[in-house]
Amino acid sequence: MSDRFIVVNARPFDGGKHAADAGQNHSKARGFVILDREENKRLSDAFLIRKEAQEECDRRNGR
Repeated sequence: MSDRFIVVNARPFDGGKHAADAGQNHSKARGFVILDREENKRLSDAFLIRKEAQEECDRRNGR
């Protein structure tokens, strides 16, 4: 069975435009976020280090 929560690269939340072009803080486009595959949405938690994001995924997946 696949994990419900997985780590994905962060990306701008404006439909694919670069954050600088959209007038948003560029730091929102860096790092990693957690994707809820069941709800098919990205969670608001953001991590600069992939290992921290993976640890949170493992916690949410019950490991």
